[in-house]
This record gives sequence, structure tokens and C-alpha cells, in this order.
Amino acid sequence: MALGVAVVVAVDLANESATSAFGVSTETVAGRATHSLEGAAGTVPDNLLRILRADGIRPSAPVVSGYVRSRGRVLNLMGIDPLSDGPFRAFTTDRSGGGLDQFLSIPNTAFLSPPAAARLGVDVGDTLSVAHEGVVFVLTIASLLDPGDEQTARVMESMLIADIGTAQRVLDLRGRLSRIDLIADEATVAQVEALVPDGISIGRPQARSQALERMTQAFRLNLTALSFLALVVGVFLVYNTTTFSVVQRRTLIGYLRAVGVTRREVFALVIGEALVIGLIGTILGVLLGIVLGRGLVTLVAQTINDLYFTVAVGGFDLSAWTLVKGVALGIGATAIAALLPAWEAARTEIATVVRRSSSEDALRKVLPRLSLAGVGLLLVGTVVLMLPSVGLVAAYAAMLAAILGFALLVPVLVLAFGRLVRPIASALGGSTGRMAAGGMEANLSRVAVAVAALAVATSATIGVGTMIG
Repeated sequence: MALGVAVVVAVDLANESATSAFGVSTETVAGRATHSLEGAAGTVPDNLLRILRADGIRPSAPVVSGYVRSRGRVLNLMGIDPLSDGPFRAFTTDRSGGGLDQFLSIPNTAFLSPPAAARLGVDVGDTLSVAHEGVVFVLTIASLLDPGDEQTARVMESMLIADIGTAQRVLDLRGRLSRIDLIADEATVAQVEALVPDGISIGRPQARSQALERMTQAFRLNLTALSFLALVVGVFLVYNTTTFSVVQRRTLIGYLRAVGVTRREVFALVIGEALVIGLIGTILGVLLGIVLGRGLVTLVAQTINDLYFTVAVGGFDLSAWTLVKGVALGIGATAIAALLPAWEAARTEIATVVRRSSSEDALRKVLPRLSLAGVGLLLVGTVVLMLPSVGLVAAYAAMLAAILGFALLVPVLVLAFGRLVRPIASALGGSTGRMAAGGMEANLSRVAVAVAALAVATSATIGVGTMIG
């Protein structure tokens, strides 16, 4: 349970930290722009800027952006016009007060923030090789930028600033811009809409950031759902441990019942013990999850950088809600896992409570119904997953149904396997082999749960590996 809670808490904290960093990054890059002109194909012609300015629409700033690789890192290359970008972004201020003339007059020059320069191991005057779609360009670092504050400095760690012409050459966007930023009121927006050609739309930066946010939503949801698989395995193990604890003390429970302890009190004893152990495991899991989350947030951010867009995670957001959720999940899962063993301990008659076989006999009686339910859940899960337009929530529900269906089939599979290998075990190990094979059948209620837990964990590992590959 501690490991299951740890994985859930760690993934949740990492997701929240990456999401928070993404919000900071997009807001900082967008700056004070109220609107942006963007093309349906992802770019706009750069002569559109001249048309806007000829009609008196200012402030307006051209932007070219894309991703390049340098020294094993992904950087967001942002091309700007420093003479018109001032009203939009404060981080384009030259730290040293020099270098702007080189930036404007010498081709293939760029600016970095001090943290970015330190990470890349370069200084003013050094060259930096960057690659875009297999083509390598050599840029000269003209000067360092002044981020202004710590938040902007974190964002600037993954950014490289160049002039428009240089960025267009590196990103192969000659004659094109990624967007044109505007600071405009409603009247100006109407004026712009009348000027722009078809295929060019005007929108707010928040809409663009929301679109990027949706791109990573499924990625983060997958991480969260897969982390819950660890908790599912934990539920199997808690159930098995509680069942074993009850079996060990069946004689004691029989004596308690004989001297007048009620069924309700026996039930409360078993549940209470499980919850105390579950609470300890949950607290340990939350603490371990915080430690794991600090390392995992870097991996999550790196995956987002590789697949979607650059995001600089400089902090670790410790959410109280995530910790509360982890505690609730851990204790709730423990309670659910302990319900059946506690109910079995409470309902068993005094005359049969000292016999271990009574528990196995009860399982044998319901085995056909369990197997039938398992087949039904497997079929339902498989059919839903095969539907062409199944939604994400329905897909995960179908996957859970398949897992539970398989778990319900495990007892009959273990029973069949034990009978199948008994002659082989007897031939190889004599009486010891026969006892080993027979032990699976004699202790079916415990063996089946352990087998199901191990099988679910193994299948999750193979499934996730296959999906990623």
C-alpha cells in the first residue's frame, strides 16, 4: 500500500508541477500581448506586418518561434524585432546595455539569459551550434539578457532569442512569421479583422495556451491512470495479507466468539487492525511519494519538452490536495481490501471457525459464479475497447473491467494448473512435489490472490512498455 500510494502521489505532484510551469512559461512568453494574428497553416506572411503598420496599427510585434537542439538540450528559439518588442516582453532587455548593435547588424547572432548560458557552458562572444530538422547552424552569443525576476529566469533557461531574419533562416521560415502580437482594444481588433486576408485569424494568447494544454492532457491522464494500477496491485496484496492474518488466528477468533464476542465486534477488530496498518503504509507512501515526485517532475518535463513544447520546471509544487487525496486513497483502498476477510471472519460459525478448510469450501462453492462473472467482465471490457469511437474514460473503465475479470478467473486457472502439474511435480520431486502442487489447491483463496497481483503487475509493465515503444 505504501508503494501504491507513493506512485500515485509522485505522479500527481509531478503533473501539477509541470502544468504550473507550463502556465508560467506561456504567460511569460506571451507577455503583455492582448491578441495575436495566426495562420491556419501555422504561419503568416511577413508582409502582413507592413500592411498593419501602414494602417496605423501599433503596438505590433512580429514573432518567429520553433524548437532547436543544442548540446543535448531542447531550446525554444524565438525571433523578435527588438525595436518593436519592448512593449510586449520585458525579458528582451539587454543585460549589459551593449550587444544590441551586433544583434541588429551582424547575422547569426543571438541572446541568452545568464542561467541558460551557464547551463549551455557559453559566454558573450562564444559560438553555439543549434540543429533544426537535421540542419546545423552556428550562432554567436552577442549578449546576455536581463530576465528581471526569478520566474522569468526559469522560463528563459530554455529560450534562445534571435532577430527575425536569423530565426527565419534557422527554422526555414523565410518570408513567414509564426504570429504577430498586438496590444489592441475592441475597435482596433475590428480594424485588424477588416485588413487580414482569409486564413488569418485574430485570437487571444490564452486560447493558444489552452490548445497546447490540451495536447498534453492525455499524456498526464495516462500517467495518472497507470499510477492507479500500482494502487490496484496494492489492494490485492492488502486483501491477501488481511486474509492470511485472519487464517492465522481463526482459533483465537473461535475462542472470542465462544466467550460472547459478537460478529460486529469481530468485524470491527479485523477492519480496525487493517486500517491501522493501512494508515502507517499510507503515511510512508505519502512521504516516499514526495521524494519520488521531486525526481519524477524532471522526467515528466523532459518528456513534454521532447514531444510537445519546451517548459522549464524550476520549482516543485507541493499540493495539499494531492497529499489529502493520497491519504484518502490509501486508507480507502485498505478498507475495501479488508472488507471481505473481515466479513468472512465475522460470519463464520463457532463450530467451523477453527477449521481452515471452511474458508476453502466457501470459495469452491462460489467458484463457478466467480468464473462466470470473470468471463462476463472480460467480454464487456474487450468489446468496449474494440468500439471505434470509445472515449478515454470508457476505455479506462473497460480496462479496469478486463483486469477485474481476469482476477476473478485466476482461482479456476490456478486450480487447473495445479492439477495439470501434479503428475510432473510428483515425478520430479516425489512426495515434496505432490505436496507443492496440492498446496496450491488446498490454499486456493490465498494463492489465487497472490497470483492475480503478480499477473496484473507484470501485464501492466508489458503493456506500458509496448504502448511507449
